[in-house]
Amino acid sequence: MPVDGAEDVGRPSLWRLDALDRRILLIAVPALGSLLVEPIYVLTDTAVVGRLGTVPLGGLALASTVLNTLVWVFNFLSYGTTVRVAVRRGRGDVAGAAADALQALWLALGIGLAVAVVIGLAARPLVNLIGDEAAVIDQGVTYLRISIVGVPFQLLTVASIGYLYGIPDTKRPFIVLALSTLVNLLVELLLVYGFDWGIACSAWGTVVAQVLCAAAMLAIVVPSLRADGLRRLHVVPAVMWAVLKVGGQLVQRTGFLLATLAVATAAASQVGTSELAAHQIAAQLFLFFAIGVDMFKVSGQSLIGHALGAGRPEEARDVVAHLYRWAWRAGILLTVATLALSPVLPLAFTDDTSVRHAATVALVLLAAMQVPAAFTFVLDGVLMGANDFGDLRWSTTLAFLVSLPGFVAVMVWPSLGIATVWLAMLVWITARAVKNHTRTLGDRWLASADTVT
Repeated sequence: MPVDGAEDVGRPSLWRLDALDRRILLIAVPALGSLLVEPIYVLTDTAVVGRLGTVPLGGLALASTVLNTLVWVFNFLSYGTTVRVAVRRGRGDVAGAAADALQALWLALGIGLAVAVVIGLAARPLVNLIGDEAAVIDQGVTYLRISIVGVPFQLLTVASIGYLYGIPDTKRPFIVLALSTLVNLLVELLLVYGFDWGIACSAWGTVVAQVLCAAAMLAIVVPSLRADGLRRLHVVPAVMWAVLKVGGQLVQRTGFLLATLAVATAAASQVGTSELAAHQIAAQLFLFFAIGVDMFKVSGQSLIGHALGAGRPEEARDVVAHLYRWAWRAGILLTVATLALSPVLPLAFTDDTSVRHAATVALVLLAAMQVPAAFTFVLDGVLMGANDFGDLRWSTTLAFLVSLPGFVAVMVWPSLGIATVWLAMLVWITARAVKNHTRTLGDRWLASADTVT
């Protein structure tokens, strides 16, 4: 049975929307605000810190690489929770979905506290791994040691969002995260420009917003879990282990994904401080655009999970066909916009002429990445909704290995410049798109939801 409205009359058209397209949008559009919160946090920091000078901006590039790695490695708290909640609710097991979500919250709290302690103690060695200029490293360490305070709260937010997406409820996360982003901006402007306290207060602004965001999310999620049949907020090791097993597969995927971004930053740092600052601008815009397209990934996770949980693979195929068209739409629009704005976007982040020139070069190549990137992210959502995390981990591993020679070449011969760094990024994202497309053409991924127990 197709999803309601999917049987609309007429041949499929790239720009014509039917009832299923509108249902996808009802989930995707509110999810956009939720998904953009982390890159908006860092983009805000980038814009504010960029006005402090090239050295602080380079330090932010190093620290944000570590922070992005941490948050993305533990994104299984969201992705794994969403698919388990969606599949269980598709089966009619609402209480089981709530139990899985609770264990994800406990995991988020435990992991967040442990990570904050470890990274706080190891901040300087970690930043030293990817930077080589003393002044830039000092700025990065300052930012990292403060920002790590917000990680436990951020992971609680991530787990909460995973549960709400699985319902699916994307509107309330949108409201909470939009408000937290506004708080982040206002606090940073006050502390950095009002009191002239520098990069440290940029980090504190983000921490304040993360604490308030987590408190608001828990105020929504805990009553919802109780309404779904959960009566006690206790730890259940068996359920927690089931969530962790999903996380184990996602850690390899996310690890290689973030290894690529870390190696790219390390390569850019070898070219020069201006190129590193330019790479920071382009990399954060890449993440911004990527998570923007991820709003369709959320739709895929929820709709595919519910369809396969209810035993309707033909419905899942119909959702995939519609998501392919959304990937084309998003990719084309972002390509045109990025290419057109590449000469002027760097002006929002820096006054340094050399940084702006290098950033423009990177943004032209970023524009070329947008269509394969859109297919990569949308099809990630399809495979995640089917609980096909095993295949996803190998696709990111393969893409890392294919793109690695380009990054290594820049480290050995820095004169290859920022353009070669972003050509390697283009190879990386294209390899992921091809692998995901090949997987969804077959039928094996449709059976992966049966492994949710």
